[in-house]
Amino acid sequence: MGVPSRCRLYKDLPGLVAASYLPGGDLADALRAAEGWSSRAKICLSFLARVRLAPLYVLIVIGIDVILHHAVSAEVRSQIVSANSTNVVNLQNHRIWTLVTSAFVLDERAGVVAMIPLLLLLSVAEVLWGWRRLLVVFFVSNAVTSCLVYGLLLTGVRGGWLGGAITMANDVGTSYGSHAVGGALALTLPVRARRYLVPLAIVVVVLPLLNGGTFTDVGHLLAVLLGFLAGWQMRRRPLAGRLRRPALLRADQTMAYSFDDVTQARAALITALRQHRPVRLDDAAVAWSDRADRIHVQETRDMDAIDGTLAGAAWGWCWARSSASR
Repeated sequence: MGVPSRCRLYKDLPGLVAASYLPGGDLADALRAAEGWSSRAKICLSFLARVRLAPLYVLIVIGIDVILHHAVSAEVRSQIVSANSTNVVNLQNHRIWTLVTSAFVLDERAGVVAMIPLLLLLSVAEVLWGWRRLLVVFFVSNAVTSCLVYGLLLTGVRGGWLGGAITMANDVGTSYGSHAVGGALALTLPVRARRYLVPLAIVVVVLPLLNGGTFTDVGHLLAVLLGFLAGWQMRRRPLAGRLRRPALLRADQTMAYSFDDVTQARAALITALRQHRPVRLDDAAVAWSDRADRIHVQETRDMDAIDGTLAGAAWGWCWARSSASR
């Protein structure tokens, strides 16, 4: 009885699909097939080409922080931070833009070392989810968390549990969005990692509350819970309504088909070019041999060296097969 129970620890709950269905599933497949640390490092570096939004966002945050601390006075900086804060006063006055701009402004000077963990976290999320999901999880969670904190503060002030000065407190920074991304990552990773990361994420945000945390620490807890919800939703609907296959089946493949004559092959090519919506067709070509056994190829686009090698091998195999059948 011990073995089945131990195996169940590495299975997803009902309603959750495997993590390989997410855009980053091909990274897991590639790392699993790699041998040695050097090959795995090369694979990780090759996947860094997917990272676009994360470094752009971090550079914008650093640039704004440099301007606020070196190009303007302390009074102007304080006014800018206060105007973009999601505090009770701003939201009561319907300054809705602060739900977005607050994620680009820092209350304190940001060091390069402090930005590295944020860059790594967002980069991993972008590789595994794609930039669209990262954009939604980060900014939507930041906005929703800010609204929830606003509601709690407003209730506390009206109930007499909190002082009125807290309505002017600055609430800016990247922490809400980054905590949500961390929580969502914990839920979208395979079970082996999730068993440790989910409790760790909860401990990280609960400990400050036990030590007399502020409303910002409450916001971090809410952001992590929202991240859990976002990660759960991604595992329930990993393809976001798009017709796509698991990462293992989404690898680039060269496929070859044989026809009786060139006319049928060209007709099939035209049909494939017009009706390939469920599958991404990168290249298609028709190859045939004349009476002098010379091979002719009609393709839809120019191919690079790798495409040419793969396609040439496939067409050569088809021609050899058709010659043998004659």
